Amino acid sequence: MADSYFQPYISHSMRPFWNGLRDKKLLTLKCVRCSKSFFPPFFRCPFCLKKDLEWIELSGLGILYSWSEVKFVSPPYLIGVVELKEKIGRSIAPIIASSETLKIGQSMQAEYIKWQNMTILAWKPKK
Repeated sequence: MADSYFQPYISHSMRPFWNGLRDKKLLTLKCVRCSKSFFPPFFRCPFCLKKDLEWIELSGLGILYSWSEVKFVSPPYLIGVVELKEKIGRSIAPIIASSETLKIGQSMQAEYIKWQNMTILAWKPKK
């Protein structure tokens, strides 16, 4: 029962993002009016405030900006902030690695993890 509490609400407008994760693709939105892309996806362009948006695929690559180890749960886990390669935003998501191997500024790649009835985004060091 507790796990269902953490299930995100998937709105109609964000369904393509979640379907992309399921298909192992990192998607975001690009504004048709001002041509700017942004992450995380949002229903309105944060630059010109228009709603004329299209879905685009990102590289799934980034640079580790920051990370922390969450120890008050068992087992502990890592969560990080990754600056996307496209320089359009940052992702906050679980990190799949040991804390001893992480270095700020290292290259990261998206990892897609099946969880319950969905797929979530995580990051791991790029090989």
